[in-house]
Amino acid sequence: MLGLHSETHPDWIRAASADAESVLIDHAHCEKKAAAMAISLLNRYPEKRELVEEMADLAQEEMSHFRMVLQKLYERGFALRSDPGDAYAQQLHQLIRKQEPERLLDTLIVSSLIEARSCERFRLLSLAVEDLDLRQFYH
Repeated sequence: MLGLHSETHPDWIRAASADAESVLIDHAHCEKKAAAMAISLLNRYPEKRELVEEMADLAQEEMSHFRMVLQKLYERGFALRSDPGDAYAQQLHQLIRKQEPERLLDTLIVSSLIEARSCERFRLLSLAVEDLDLRQFYH
């Protein structure tokens, strides 16, 4: 359904299920970065009206998700920490070509792959996490 050619390794779900704090912090950073990417795209391509409209909506949606994750962190007594970055996303971003129109196309593809992987992992968490509150949250 998501178009991914490989599935997340089972070791990831075991590790993630055992460390709600790290998963929530990483999730918050992912939502924040998705909003930032949307804003970056509408700034970079102001002449593309449809893209600007869609990215403005997406930025708001992703920031609302960020606030939801932040609230869940606070409810559990956790605090947001600095973002160590994500090797998977960094490697994908290195593949983006520098020339237009390929740059826009590659950026959209990379963003879609990152979003698809996140969606897959949230589904896995919604099925595997023992904590019912987090299970519902990720559902």
